[in-house]
Amino acid sequence: MSTTRFTQNIQHRTARLLRSIRAVCLLCATLHAAAHAQSPDRPPMVAPDAELIELSNGHGFVEGPAVNLGGTIFFTDLGNGTINALRDGALSIFRSSRTDAANGLFFDESGRLHACEGGRGRVTRTELDGRVSVLAESFEGVRFNAPNDLVVARDGSVYFTDPYFGSASTQPQPVRGVYRIAPDGAIVRVVDYLDRPNGIALSPDQSTLYVTNDNPAGVGEIHAWDIATDGMLSNEQIFATAAVVMDGMVVDANGTVYATSFVSGRNSSSRGVWVFARDGQTLGLIPTPEQPTNCTLADGTLYITASSRVFSIALDVAQADTAVQSTTWPQIKEMGNH
Repeated sequence: MSTTRFTQNIQHRTARLLRSIRAVCLLCATLHAAAHAQSPDRPPMVAPDAELIELSNGHGFVEGPAVNLGGTIFFTDLGNGTINALRDGALSIFRSSRTDAANGLFFDESGRLHACEGGRGRVTRTELDGRVSVLAESFEGVRFNAPNDLVVARDGSVYFTDPYFGSASTQPQPVRGVYRIAPDGAIVRVVDYLDRPNGIALSPDQSTLYVTNDNPAGVGEIHAWDIATDGMLSNEQIFATAAVVMDGMVVDANGTVYATSFVSGRNSSSRGVWVFARDGQTLGLIPTPEQPTNCTLADGTLYITASSRVFSIALDVAQADTAVQSTTWPQIKEMGNH
């Protein structure tokens, strides 16, 4: 082993140890607060009479909701290997044979659908004519672990998370990172020290990147970084923590963060979409009957993928404006099976 690689391994192990110690401290503080707190309140942007509406059911395992300007809801079904489209109650398959464990989805401002395809370790873009372009499939000559979720900035940059849920001995990359694909196609690893980066989102002014992280102690963390003009990250902060592991998320135009919670084997009263103010303070919880995986916003409605079902709930747009990225999406051509 080279001296450089040995030094890098020591640095990574030391960083992981320090994060584990910090995670234990966070868990103790979070659990102490939870033990002395009442059940989470209903967030102020959810009207008292608003109900969770089931839009679709009977799927394998759904993820990655995204809504185009025409109002069609796209989501992935990892259990069946498809990207689905749902409009006015009618379900169709948008892509099937080439998705290979597609997870997070996001439309760019041209109406092209980006996808993390973890099974093939790649990030793709479905063009308006139906062609599928591969934007990234390796870094420094090694395939990615399993790209999970992504967000597209207005300048065309794509940020995506690359965790790994298998054995460390089979993990392709040396770290579980966060990457940026520049508009010219250049790929840079912008974060290399998280335990398991998962959900990802941008602030309304696109100056802050948020990433959820699953740490060894089971504490849900949302990390936040400033984004420089060259797309690189700095000034990391822990934006919010909770006594649940957090998954996919979205940010509305007011800077409010909506993060789904993973509570397998835990109290179901913590299951749902946790809502945080722009300063990181907890505003409340939107409960879901099944394990939520991700969420998105469009026209004052929060769409939630949860295990085998897709839900929606109306928000008070005076309290929660529509997500910035959904207001300028053109309507992507819906091409049926591919």
